[in-house]
Amino acid sequence: MDIAFLSLIIGYFGLMLVIGLIFYHKQKNASDFMLGSRSLNYWVTAISTHASDMSIWLFMAFPGLAYKTGLSSALWIAIGLLVGMYLTWTFIAKPLRLATEKYNSPTLASFYEARLRDTKGTIRLISALVTIIFYTIYISSGIVGIG
Repeated sequence: MDIAFLSLIIGYFGLMLVIGLIFYHKQKNASDFMLGSRSLNYWVTAISTHASDMSIWLFMAFPGLAYKTGLSSALWIAIGLLVGMYLTWTFIAKPLRLATEKYNSPTLASFYEARLRDTKGTIRLISALVTIIFYTIYISSGIVGIG
């Protein structure tokens, strides 16, 4: 292996370790970690959310759909996605953020649990089961898409 390449890899991982350690010490609790202390601005949050949402399907399935059905149908899907994103961030995001701040909830499950006064943990259990089932399917489709 080339020494310059190996030095670059070691330097990269060293830099990531230093950044991780610096920000590890800035976190006070789990909410700080999950929500960035609620200090990120609107655009960073929006871009991060949609980057997470539109991962493998945008790079694999969407071009495949455009190839199979034609550019016009794929264009309508893209327009629908943009309109949906705009409506979500315009009418849902701000009220939801204010409500989660009011209930001091870092996740949607904890928000609904606090708002609906679920003391038995039913909402948290249902949320966990739905997440496990659907993320298993989602990750499996991503692995198939990569393959």
